[in-house]
Amino acid sequence: MKNPLLKYPLFYIFSGVVLVILVYSIVDFINYYKFTKDMESYVAQNIAPKIKNLKGYSLSGAKAQHLNLSLGDDFDRLSLQEKYLFLKPIMADYDDKRGNMIYDYKLNGDKTTMDEIILPDIIITTNKGKYEYSSTDSLTDPSGDLHLSTELDGTDEKIRQELDYKEKNIASLPPYDGMFESDISRSSWGPPTSIEYSQNYEAMRPDRRSKWYKWITKDSYGRIIEIKSLIVSEGFVLGEPSVSKYYQ
Repeated sequence: MKNPLLKYPLFYIFSGVVLVILVYSIVDFINYYKFTKDMESYVAQNIAPKIKNLKGYSLSGAKAQHLNLSLGDDFDRLSLQEKYLFLKPIMADYDDKRGNMIYDYKLNGDKTTMDEIILPDIIITTNKGKYEYSSTDSLTDPSGDLHLSTELDGTDEKIRQELDYKEKNIASLPPYDGMFESDISRSSWGPPTSIEYSQNYEAMRPDRRSKWYKWITKDSYGRIIEIKSLIVSEGFVLGEPSVSKYYQ
């Protein structure tokens, strides 16, 4: 007598596949539920108590992407840099814990591309509106203006001050890495003795072209006692200039 199961092999194969998918779905659901509860517990015990004048908070979005904070007027009165210093450690703590828990609960599966990774952010609500602080350390204010980390941590201001100083004192400064080629002759080294071009200069791509600026100093006997040199690429000094001395 034939086994009755052999009459419908495709049905049983299909049923088996559905059962496997169902089991995996249930496991994913349980892991996601545990992840959400553990994240809520962590925020309640380790993050929320450290936030001054916190009115309320919640987690939302896929894999707790958004940490939503309700703050008072004190936050609005902070400068951009103070807001940055306030939010940066909160984000670091939240992002680190969230990333570890996503890994522990295997919520990413086998996905590895950047498009499939959901980066967290902090949404701050105040009387003035909403701020958004991203895990890349940028801050969007209620008017929609985006402030990058270089502005928030003072890097832009430091660079501006440095450039202002160099522009005002260029005649007393030697050439430096990143100097505009047009400013070289205005430096303390003055105009170069010679400029040499890389072979087939005109036929090369702009990013492959190089120039060698040289300042040659000779003694009363006509001997070379010093050679200063630098390389220019794409209109800027490339690397630190060098000084070589002879007959010392």
